This record gives sequence, C-alpha cells and structure tokens, in this order.
Amino acid sequence: MKRNESQKSVQRIPVRRLSDQLPALNLPLRSNSITIRALAQHSAYLAEKALRQEQQEEEEKSQAAAVSWCKLLRFAKPWEIMVLLVAAMFACINGLFVPVGVIVYGEFTSLLIDRTVMNGTSTPVLTISMFGGGRKLTNASAAENRAALIEDSQAFGIGCFVFAFLQFIVGVISIDLFNYIALKQIDRVKERFLQSVLRQDISWYDLNTTVNFATKVSDDVEKYREGIGEKVPMLIYLVMSFVFAVMISFCYGWQLTLVILSCTPVVIATTAVVAKVQSSLTTRELKAYSVAGVVAEEVLAAIRTVVAFGGERKEITRYTTRLEPARKMGVMRGVYSGIGSGVMWLIIYATYALSFWYGVGLILDSRHDEKPIYTPAVLMIIFFSILQGAQNVGLTAPHMEAMNAARSSGGSIFAVIDRKPEIDSLSTQGTKPEIKGDLALKEVHFTYPARQDVKVLNGLSLKINQNETVALVGPSGCGKSTVLQLLQRMYDPDQGSVTASGNDLRNVNVRHLRNHIAVVGQEPVLFAGSIKDNIRLSNPSCTDDEIVVAAKQAYCHDFIKKLPEGYNTLLGERGAQLSGGQKQRIAIARALVRKPKILLLDEATSALDSHSEAKVQRALDSASHGRTTIMVSHRLATVLNANRIVFIDKGEVVEQGTHEELLKLKGRYYQLVLQNEPSVGPSGADPTTSAHDPEKREYYIRQYYKEELVCI
Repeated sequence: MKRNESQKSVQRIPVRRLSDQLPALNLPLRSNSITIRALAQHSAYLAEKALRQEQQEEEEKSQAAAVSWCKLLRFAKPWEIMVLLVAAMFACINGLFVPVGVIVYGEFTSLLIDRTVMNGTSTPVLTISMFGGGRKLTNASAAENRAALIEDSQAFGIGCFVFAFLQFIVGVISIDLFNYIALKQIDRVKERFLQSVLRQDISWYDLNTTVNFATKVSDDVEKYREGIGEKVPMLIYLVMSFVFAVMISFCYGWQLTLVILSCTPVVIATTAVVAKVQSSLTTRELKAYSVAGVVAEEVLAAIRTVVAFGGERKEITRYTTRLEPARKMGVMRGVYSGIGSGVMWLIIYATYALSFWYGVGLILDSRHDEKPIYTPAVLMIIFFSILQGAQNVGLTAPHMEAMNAARSSGGSIFAVIDRKPEIDSLSTQGTKPEIKGDLALKEVHFTYPARQDVKVLNGLSLKINQNETVALVGPSGCGKSTVLQLLQRMYDPDQGSVTASGNDLRNVNVRHLRNHIAVVGQEPVLFAGSIKDNIRLSNPSCTDDEIVVAAKQAYCHDFIKKLPEGYNTLLGERGAQLSGGQKQRIAIARALVRKPKILLLDEATSALDSHSEAKVQRALDSASHGRTTIMVSHRLATVLNANRIVFIDKGEVVEQGTHEELLKLKGRYYQLVLQNEPSVGPSGADPTTSAHDPEKREYYIRQYYKEELVCI
C-alpha cells in the first residue's frame, strides 16, 4: 500500500513524443498517403542535392589535380614514344580516307548523270579511273554509254572496297598500337601506385580516410587508360578528316567551300552540345541509380533484420525516393536529346538547302566554259566532305572529355606516386643497429595528424628493459595504444624521442626496425589462403618445421591437425572458417614465426569469450618468454603475470610497479580495481564484513583477481 501511495504522490511530467510534435507521423503509412508523398519528395530533393554537391566537389577536385596530356606518358620508354608517333601518323592517314571516299562517291554521281544524259561527253575523274572506270567518251551512242556505266559501277564498287579495306587496316593499326602502349603504361602505373600507397606513413592514411584505393586503382586507372589509349587515335582521325576535307574542298572550288564553311561552326557546335549533354546527363543518371543501388544493397545485406521488423514497405518507399533523381535525370536527358537532335537536323538540312542552291548556281554559271570548274561531281565532293568533316569534329566531344578525365585521374594518381612519406617503410636509408629489446620513451608529446586539437601524450617517459614484460593499463583514450604505434614508428613524436637499444628511431631504418617487432591486435587479420600461408606471411623464408614449432607455442597445433587438410586448410575470406579464439592463436603463431625481439600485444584477448581467452592467454604467456613484451589490456588476468604494470592517464605515466605493489600503493590502479570490483570474499562470508575491514578487503581482492577474469 505504501508503495502504491508513493507512486500516486509522484507527479508524472508528460513527455511530448515526436508524433505529437509532428502530427503527420500519426497518419497510417499508406503508399498513397500525403505523408509518404511529402516525405518521398523531400527525400528525393535531398538525394538530388547530395548528388549535385558530390558532382561539384568532383569537378573542383578534377580541375585542381589535372596535368598536361604529355605528362601522362611520363613512364613511356623512347621506343614507345616512337611507336605512338607512328600510330598517330596512321590515324592521320585514316582521316584522309573520309574525303577520299566522298571523292569516289561524287565522281560516280557525276558519271551517272553524264551516262544518262548521253550528250556524248563525260566529266574527267581521278579515283574511278584507277579501277577501270571513267572512260572518256566523245559523241558516244546509248550502247556505249550503258557499257561505260557498267564499267563505272564496277570501278566504283572496287574502289569503295579497296579504300574501306585500307581504312580498316590503317584504323586497326593506329588503335591497336595506342592500346598496346597504353596497357604497358597502365601496368607500370598500377605497380608504382600500389608501391607508393604501401610505402606511405600511417598519418597519410589518417588524413585520407575517404579515399577508396581499390576504386582509385580500378576507376581512375581505367580513365587514365582510355585517355592515352584508343580515344587518342579516334580524336586524331576525327580532326584530321575535317582538315583534309577542307583542304581538298578548297582545291576543288574555294567559293562553294567558303559558303559551306560559314555553316560549319553551327553544325559543329550543335553536334558537340548534343553529345556533351547526352554524355553528362547519362553520367548523372547512372550516379543517381548508384545512390539507389546503395539502398538496395543495404536492404539485401540485412534482409533478416528488415523482415523481422516488418520494414519491407518502408524500405520500398526509401528505395523509390532514391530513384526519383534518376527518373528526373532520365526525363531531362530525353528532352534535351530530342530537342538537340531536332535542332541539329534542322541546321543540317538548312545547310543542305543553302549549299545546293548556291552550288547549282555556280554550276549553271560555268556550264558554258571550256573547262568548267563547278560540276555535279565538284558540288557533291565539296558539300559532303565539309559536312561529314564538320560532323566528325562535333563527335570529338566525348573523346576530348575522356582525355580531360584522364588528365584529372592522372593528376590524382601521380600525386600519390610522387608523394615522399616522412616515414618510408621501403626506404634503404637509415642505420641498422642491433636491436636487443630495450626501449625508452623520453618526454614524448604527441597528437594525431587527423586530430590536432587533442593531445594524446603529454610528456610521457617510460623505460622498458630487455626481455621484460610490461603491461600498459589506464582509461580509454589515455594513450596506451599510441605508445605501441610509436614503438613501431607508425608515427614520429611531436616532441621528445623514442629509442631502441639507445638508437633514436628516427635514425633507424624503418624496415630493419619492424623486422624485429611482431604485433598481435584485438581483431586478427587473416587473408584468403591456407593456414600455412597465413603463418608464413610474417617470415616468407621460414620452413614448415618452424611453422609447426610456432603453432605449438601458440597452442594452435592440435586443432590445426584435426582439420581435414591440416596446415593446408583454406581459411576463406578473413578466416571465416575458424572461431575467434582459433584465429587469434594463428595470429600469435604468425607473430612468433618471425622470431621477434619485441612483441606488442594490443587488446589481444578483449574480443574473446572466457573459454577462448584462457587458451589464448596461455599462448601469450608462452610467447612472452625470452623477448621484450609490451601489452595493452583491459582484463586484469592478462596483466597479472607482467613484470611491471604501468598506469597511464592523460598521456602521462601516473604509477608503475607489480600488481601487488600497485595495490599496496592504493593509487589510481587500486581505485580502478575497486571501481570494477565484484562482490568478493569467501563463500558464505558476510559481504558487509569484508567491505568494512580494509585488510580482509585487500586480501579477497588479490585472491579473486588471481582466479577470475575481470574487466578493469
């Protein structure tokens, strides 16, 4: 009754739910409701806004990182440059075949007129006569004209086949040569890019967390390949076809050529704009679809959770809203493409009308000349040469865009390749002294490059003797793991020094230093392959017997032998075939086969259950013998056997000593133990008795932590 009365006396303060603040959320979630539509429109707007912002950032980044096209060939050898020059020459010849084909067509058209009119004369020809046609007739009969027309038709067919075959051969040679050299360049770029990425210091990775290197290697390198590959000879072919068309047209008749050229800029601009708009909108549409694809991938990856909470309709709505920007892009692309195509063909047909009107006038004006300059053949040759050349120039936009993309991608790739890291793991510079295992940190101050406003170490000093096992404990963020990273020289301290056997790590060869260090982390990283291959990663020259010895020291030999293939058992992706404890023990074996002088253990047992932890801890205790061991742990059972426990707080060493010594000090370590202390004492003892008796309390704490695993 008292409890009920006390509950009644308590005044409950009403809490406003989100649905009370937003009444629209109380409406039923129907696909045709106004609420869903409003949310969908707003979500689509946000998705489209994010897409535009991403595109703007990419454009700004591309403009800033672009390099000249010639620098894209920086890894080409002299003979490869010569091959590219030969390929460019073939591409120019390929462009010559465009007006040549028009000449053949124009001459045959003129001969058709001459043979049909049967006025006993015929227009002089150049290309048709090379293949047995274009016979000159004077006062010929109808039968002779028909026979000559058959000869002309055969010559026209042969000429078209020959020039088409030659153009095919020349085009294949030019494109294949460029692609061949481009592939050789790509192989070198990939090798140097990966080498440069792997040699960068960790601070560079911290500052480039958003960079997806796998995507950069695949996407950027593919753009780079296109920009120095087949797009280049195609661009040369299109441009030179216009140049040769203009030159040949001026040779046939400069007046008509100038008139048609006056319309050429409009044709070129229209064709280029249509191609550019279609390409740009298609790219934006695909990016919008990729945004929706991320939602689909997320839902399918967590399909059990979605089904369990009945979120199918919600996820369908979310996916539909992400498709809205793609739909708008598709509609916009269709509208612009339709308008652009209509305008382009309007201009082309208007050019037809102007050219034929003016050309026919020139033919009529010169028909009474002894050697008329303008004939039907000349009209057809000039008109179609200029028109086709102009259209080809308009088609250069996608190829120019590909080359610009290659310049941007090449700039970002070369920026990584050319970067010289401060800590170069592949460098041969630096001393190679004997590393015995004694380490020291002297007045070390350190901040992470990505978090300059947070000081992690504040004048930390610590000396570690050879073959000593030291445990670093303290609250989260105090700098324990940072000490391990400084000992590996992942970073250099802002102030102070880190030494190994009296040698400043800044002067020691990085690879030499790390050859004497092995690390076991919280989450073991295993690669696809066999168990033997994973253990051998740290020491490729080790023998099978050494692998077995290391596995026995890590207490993983027994369970490995029970596997169907033993040490040749494939682990699958990230070691999916093994449990957490088994993977951790294989990681310990991988560290031991390296035979390191220094062993670093960073939360090596924190992610394991008590049963697996006991086995891993036994392996760690075995691994610590005969080498310097520094461990970071939140579990007391892991640090009890350490020669020295160092308590770190706010980047400074607060106290250090053995477990017993630190408990006697009753300092920070003692307080941390008491904060996490369970109900300790002998079974059946009164908890209040031990709680009020300091001596009994200390005794029970020591006994408890020697037997149980308690997180501190």
